Amino acid sequence: MDLVEAGLGCGSDTAHLSLLGYDPRVYYQSREAFESMGAGLAMALGDIAFQSNFAMMDENTGIVTSRRAD
Repeated sequence: MDLVEAGLGCGSDTAHLSLLGYDPRVYYQSREAFESMGAGLAMALGDIAFQSNFAMMDENTGIVTSRRAD
């Protein structure tokens, strides 16, 4: 099911672009690219930004105990 339209992710990143008057079909790059630029990292044409998340897991049970590693 496509909540917005086919090929357009339904998330805060595309929603914020729309609210600010930018067409996400034209200006959306990826959440990672926006977060990189927000952190002060320059992004050039052809650059790729990746995101990774760390979590805490109980070694005995293998259950994730926290989705954020502090």
